[in-house]
Amino acid sequence: MSTTPPPLFALIVEDNPEDAELVVRGLRRAGYDVHWRCVETEDDFCEAIYEKPDIILSDYNLPKFDVTRGLRILEERRLDIPFVLISGVVGEEMAVAAIREGAEDYLLKDRLGRLGTAVRQAIERCQMRSRKAQAESALRESEERFRQVVENIQEVFWMTDPATGKLLFISSVYERVWGRKRADLYADPEVWVRSVHPDDRERIQRAMLLKLRAGALSEEYRIVRPDGTVRRILARAFPVYDDFGELHRVVGVATDITERWELEEQLRQAQKMEALGQLAGGVAHDFNNLLTIVQGYTALLLQRAIDPVEAAQEISLAVERASGLTRQLLTFSRKQVMQQLDIELNTIVADITKMLQRTLTESIKLSVRITPGLPLIRADKSMMEQILMNLALNARDSMPEGGILTITTSAGNINPTEVRGYPDARPGPAVCLTVRDTGCGIPPENLQRIFEPFFTTKDVSKGTGLGLPNVDGIVRQHHGSIRVFSEVGAGTSIQILLPTAVTTTTPAAARKSGAIAPIGGKETIMLVEDEAPLRLIIRMALSRIGYNIIEAGSGQEAANMLQTGNHKLDLVVTDMVMPDGMTGRDLARHLETTHPALPVIFTSGYHAEFTGAADLKEGVNFLQKPYSPQKLARVIRNCLDEVKASSPVPEENASAGR
Repeated sequence: MSTTPPPLFALIVEDNPEDAELVVRGLRRAGYDVHWRCVETEDDFCEAIYEKPDIILSDYNLPKFDVTRGLRILEERRLDIPFVLISGVVGEEMAVAAIREGAEDYLLKDRLGRLGTAVRQAIERCQMRSRKAQAESALRESEERFRQVVENIQEVFWMTDPATGKLLFISSVYERVWGRKRADLYADPEVWVRSVHPDDRERIQRAMLLKLRAGALSEEYRIVRPDGTVRRILARAFPVYDDFGELHRVVGVATDITERWELEEQLRQAQKMEALGQLAGGVAHDFNNLLTIVQGYTALLLQRAIDPVEAAQEISLAVERASGLTRQLLTFSRKQVMQQLDIELNTIVADITKMLQRTLTESIKLSVRITPGLPLIRADKSMMEQILMNLALNARDSMPEGGILTITTSAGNINPTEVRGYPDARPGPAVCLTVRDTGCGIPPENLQRIFEPFFTTKDVSKGTGLGLPNVDGIVRQHHGSIRVFSEVGAGTSIQILLPTAVTTTTPAAARKSGAIAPIGGKETIMLVEDEAPLRLIIRMALSRIGYNIIEAGSGQEAANMLQTGNHKLDLVVTDMVMPDGMTGRDLARHLETTHPALPVIFTSGYHAEFTGAADLKEGVNFLQKPYSPQKLARVIRNCLDEVKASSPVPEENASAGR
């Protein structure tokens, strides 16, 4: 079976036609279909090389041309054409010099038996160089495109080696977002860990270790820049596996979402205030009823027309109900960053449904079905209240003619398939909150849009379209998922699934408290309160259980009294907000200088968060009004006992004990 000889276009540099013919015959004997051109001057050579010959076969030295010049011309014009030296007089030293200049091989004219092999090898080496050059060029172009992309997008792009933990690449946007040098991060990868906010650091490190082994990672966290400013980051990372299924690289992007997060917070707060406005009418109605009860029993007491104990009990009950109303309103309306704690969803539902009773029309029946003993969830209490309130108000609006609103809590499970719709969801055991109505239902064409911001089918006066998107955003932040079931004319059911908390504390154990210690004492307490009637009640209550009370009607009055040095105090109880310009916090700062060891308990009609002081803890060094005298006495006793326990033992007592 015959084969077609491979074509070969040869450029022969030779001034002897017979020698040229000899070379051509040698090529044909080697199996080539030869097309050739013979040149002997530099001008002809320069013209012929642009005809793209497959091989150049050149004598060493011609009268008007030589090998060295030919090789230099190819180099100057960046032409990679295989060049083989053929000469009858060239010595080994001259041949080696030619190869250094770029020749592929050399042959003697009287020994052309190796011509075919030399030509084939020269062409193959040239082709290999060409393929390598093309690959390198493609790589450079790819790297340049990669560089242009990662250096111009707003996200920080990074790549690490999981085996060594070494950072392989990070884009320049890192320096703008983090406020730090890339060179420092390359030198020490722990720079990134140290930049993460201390409250988020352990969680993010654990996620990087565990989640990347199971798949992609998506986490929000805070960083602290060198200037002290805090930025919020959304990090997404993905594992890259090699052909053997081994983890080869970890790549990811980090997006600065600070501005977006702040805008979302504003939208959430606006939605909360919208819901709060709807609550105001019902709350005012109940509050006026409670005031009427207090006023009525007070009048009967003044007339001595009722047993004092019975009247006191009813007034106390009314005050407790009023306190609950104001506490719920303040909790619902306050603006604060997300603070996740292990909490009971049942407790939140029980508290918030008391408020819901006042917002529903008489034609809507509220049914609450709580499953006892549910596990705790890791969540922000205020946000959970916000979810329930938004869902309930949305359900109410879908039943203008009346109906049944059912709120249910139960055990649930987040399925792995739900991660497709909620990529941040944490599959596994969950607590399920279901809000069902018997309203008009949602048409199929609107069902896919209910979580879009500002999408609403209500009148402009009845909604902003932020309620359900707000619910969706909170659920995503808490790694949960949402299921919606709706039928036109039959109502809607929305299920919120929130992952259970990783804790060994059961709800019952969390509520269990130790024995109640005695609440009286003989210590001296300064009471700073600008409301004289309230100051009188507190003084009477504390004096009855043994305390010595010194009163001050303002922060400045208290500071002046302490300056005289006539009072040996054990503790100060002060209101936070007073009219004379010196707040309770100002007084405490003053005492840090004059009486550094003196403990202070603050009281206020606002939440502790309103004061902006992170060190205030309800029931420890802070009491929100209204509070009972018993609660105040218990907090005072605990604080005094803690101070005594932490104080050094006097030297004489220590000696006596030895």
